Amino acid sequence: MPDGAKYQIMRIESQFFVPFSLSKFPLDDHNLTIAVEDSLRGAEELTYQIDRPDTGYSPTFAVSGWSLTGWTSNALINKYGSNFGDKRSSQASQFSQMVFNIGISRPVSYFVWKLLLPLVVVLYGAWIALLLNPALTETRAALPASALLTTVFLQQSYTESLPETGGLVLLDEIYVVAYVLIVITLARVIMKSRDVELMDDAQLRILRKKDGVVLSMQVIVFAIATLLIVLRW
Repeated sequence: MPDGAKYQIMRIESQFFVPFSLSKFPLDDHNLTIAVEDSLRGAEELTYQIDRPDTGYSPTFAVSGWSLTGWTSNALINKYGSNFGDKRSSQASQFSQMVFNIGISRPVSYFVWKLLLPLVVVLYGAWIALLLNPALTETRAALPASALLTTVFLQQSYTESLPETGGLVLLDEIYVVAYVLIVITLARVIMKSRDVELMDDAQLRILRKKDGVVLSMQVIVFAIATLLIVLRW
């Protein structure tokens, strides 16, 4: 260059691997990180400075199924805490490093429409049992029982698409709440079915009102529990 600086351009194509924490799935966000570091020349020989005005990513860049949330960059000194066996140096090795992060997050619509909505539909299928005539014992018991099995299959369907996490993710906690509510519904239907044949019309009307109260309480509990789980993360 006219001022004596050396201009050099390089193009690098590679696959980059970044470990993701999926504890917040499906409302998780991550950073796609690219770190640049010279493995031969230490920080005393080479330091990086980021040309921020001319740095960025292509406007056409996209990650399928994710929303881009912007990018950040940082120039730092990477201290390894070791001289890597170099007896000539009594100090730990230090290397200049540039780190670029592109933020990505899952769209909220993916959580609401593809994962939460099917679960809500199954839950309402179980709760319909509390709206039916208590005399329809078999039908009332079949609805929450079928909902329980369907919930298991729904959970397996999204779990199979995730790597092994070793713990519960956000959506798992919501499913735990759904399991508890469905089991409560099934238990109530079974327990009350033993007394239905001995009830008169007035008692049946009272039972239906109580079922309606239980239904309302379960809807409120599920809504509040889901909101608290999402906000906690």
